[in-house]
Amino acid sequence: MDAYKHEGRTVKYVEQANRLPALKRPALPLSEIYFQVLQDCLKRLDTGIDVGIETFAAPARTVTFLLRPSDNSGDLVKTVSVAPNGVFQLSNVPRKNYTIRIKGERYLAAKVNNVDASGGNVSGVMALLKAGDANNDNAADIADLLFLINAYNKISPNAGYLAAADFDLDGSNDIADLLLLIANYNQLGEN
Repeated sequence: MDAYKHEGRTVKYVEQANRLPALKRPALPLSEIYFQVLQDCLKRLDTGIDVGIETFAAPARTVTFLLRPSDNSGDLVKTVSVAPNGVFQLSNVPRKNYTIRIKGERYLAAKVNNVDASGGNVSGVMALLKAGDANNDNAADIADLLFLINAYNKISPNAGYLAAADFDLDGSNDIADLLLLIANYNQLGEN
C-alpha cells in the first residue's frame, strides 16, 4: 500500500512474501496467523495489474465513476463494467480536466485528481480500491465486520453466503475476506 501511495507502483507477491517474517514478530497482529494463510492472501492480491482498477482476478464487475470537471460545470456519472484485469475505458466524455471518484461494491471509493480527458475519453487511470465495504456505505467498519461474521465459513451458492462480504471474490466468506477487512478497518473511502 505504501509503495502505491508514495511511488505509484504495485508490490508483487515475491516482494510481499519476503516481508512476511518481519510482519510476524510476536507483537504484531499477524503473529497468530499461519504463513500459508498469509501467503495465499498475498497470491490472491498479486493478481492485480498496474493499469486500471487494481483488485483481484475475478469476473468483470460494475464500477461507478463520478467525474467532477475542474471548471465546476456539473458532475457526470458513468457506470461501466471493468474487465477482470482491472482495465476500463470511459468514452464520450466531454473534453475537460476532471477529478474522478471511483466506487465499486465491496470497495472503498478512491479519488484521482487532474485527469485529462481532452481527447474525449478516459483510460490509463490508476486507482486502488480497498476492500472491506460489505454494506456499500464507503466505510470499512463494525457494520461490515458483522456482515462477514454472520456469513463466515459459508460458500456460494449455499444458504448464508453473502456476496457483499466476499471481498476477494472467490465464492466463500472466509479468513482471506477477514484479513482484507482487517487491513482496511476503520478507514473511509474518499468523497
